[in-house]
This record gives sequence, structure tokens and C-alpha cells, in this order.
Amino acid sequence: MAKKEERKKVLEREYIIPLRKEISKVPSYKRAEKAITAIKEFLLRHMKVYDRDKKKIKLSKWLNEEVWARSIKNPPVRIKVKAVKFSDGVVEAELAELSKKAQIEKTKEQQRKEEAEKIDSQKAEEAKKADEAAKPGEQKQEEAKKEEKERTEELKKEEILLEKEVQKQQKDIIKPKKEVHKKTMMGI
Repeated sequence: MAKKEERKKVLEREYIIPLRKEISKVPSYKRAEKAITAIKEFLLRHMKVYDRDKKKIKLSKWLNEEVWARSIKNPPVRIKVKAVKFSDGVVEAELAELSKKAQIEKTKEQQRKEEAEKIDSQKAEEAKKADEAAKPGEQKQEEAKKEEKERTEELKKEEILLEKEVQKQQKDIIKPKKEVHKKTMMGI
């Protein structure tokens, strides 16, 4: 597996983004969507994203929920955002002030991620141990195969000897020189 390159924070700022002018330009059934695009455009301009690629702007779940909280027709007029630009050019934006509910859910998500990482690391360690244990196990298996081959060879030799003995005993059995008919044996 390739190692993840650690992203370094290049720029970190807080903005209060005005949305009123942008929202008023569109019909009411498109206002929340326009608010999201206005936030992205604002961050492109102010966080020095030179290629103007909107795909490099990542909005947090909580920011999106805050914009959409009062439905599509009535987004907030301004919003306070904390934006961080990383060395790979990606800008991540999140709400500057989370609600209590959002803070609780965010901490729960972080705990779940940490637990998942611990479990993954434990599984990786177990896999390494299993690989290390399998190497001596493979040697044991090879030895067991050799022993089985030796046993089969010994058994074959014993079978050959037994067959020879049986053949000698059969030769030793006295055979009558003349065949006696059944009728003569019965006295008929």
C-alpha cells in the first residue's frame, strides 16, 4: 500500500460571507443552491485558488446543513466560515461556530473514525503475526510431507515383502498330483 502524503496547512482564515446580493439575483426556488455556489466562488477568490476550479472547494456537512436549514427558499443572508487551504491546493470550509448538536455529532464521528483506525491497525498487526507464524508453519508442513513420503515408501516395501512371503507359502502348499473328481470323492 502506498503511504498517504500528509497535507500541510498553507492558509487558514475566517470569513463572514455576504450572500444577500447573490441570493436576490435568482428566483426563490433556487436560492439555497445559489448560496452554495456563492460561497464556493467567494472562497475561490479569497483563498488564492488560481485555476478557479470549484472541485477544489470542499464544504463541510455542517456548513451545507446550515445553508439548507430553512429550506431552499430562505437561506441565511450571511454566514461565518472557517476556511483552510492545504498544500495540495484543496480548500476545506466549515462553519466557524457549530451548534451544540453539531458539536456533539462531530465529536461522535471523530471517535468512530479513531476506533475504526485502531481496529484497522490491530487487523494489520494480526495479519503480520499470522504471516510470521505461517512461515514456520510452512516449514512444519514441508517436514510433515517428507515424513509422509518416507512412511509411504516404507509401507510399499513392507507390502512387497509380504507379497513375496505369500508367494513362498503358496509354493510350499502341497498340491495333489492327480485331480480327484468330485464323484470319486463321494464314493459314487
